[in-house]
Amino acid sequence: MPNLNGTTVHPDCRHFRGDVPCRPNKEQGYVCAGCPVYAPTQQRILIIKLGAIGDVIRTTPLLRRLRQEYPAAKITWLTLTPAILPQGAIDEILKLDLSSVLHLQAREFDLLFNLDKDKEACALHDTIRATHKFGYTLHPAGVAWPGNDLAQHKFLTGVFDQLSLGNQKPYVQEIFELCGFEFRGEEYVFDTHEDKGYNWNILPQGSPALA
Repeated sequence: MPNLNGTTVHPDCRHFRGDVPCRPNKEQGYVCAGCPVYAPTQQRILIIKLGAIGDVIRTTPLLRRLRQEYPAAKITWLTLTPAILPQGAIDEILKLDLSSVLHLQAREFDLLFNLDKDKEACALHDTIRATHKFGYTLHPAGVAWPGNDLAQHKFLTGVFDQLSLGNQKPYVQEIFELCGFEFRGEEYVFDTHEDKGYNWNILPQGSPALA
């Protein structure tokens, strides 16, 4: 394990930040040496889902399947709206900006899911190193294109109104299939905002009073 000036450091831990103290250090005072919540990363997963806000929320059921399939994975999500994502379910939430792009392009992932047809998302799919990639790539013509056969259905229903009108698959099922999974009714994952001081237990119970 790495040792810096006599101090044990675990850069492979899912909690480790590298630039600021991790949450276990901040909240419980744990240090890497003997840390009871040390969680070595076995897979690195990147989700690119920028917007719109509704579609970002509708994509969160995928987190449940990824946690089931890869319980020791570090999940990174790149988006335009980081505040709406469930903080506790994602290890690293990044907003699309130059600094995020630069450091993602210097990293390597085991799985990359690009779920957006935006040109910048497709370009990132092509320039970020990953062992397995799913979703959309950038065609030489400068437009989005299916990265593999799994992405063809969702791609076509998004570019032809006739196919969209005849499509019987819910959005979340299409997303799961694009990622190589069978949708099993996984539910949305919402941010409770407890880290911001909200206490939902104090809200009134029952039906609202009518004037």
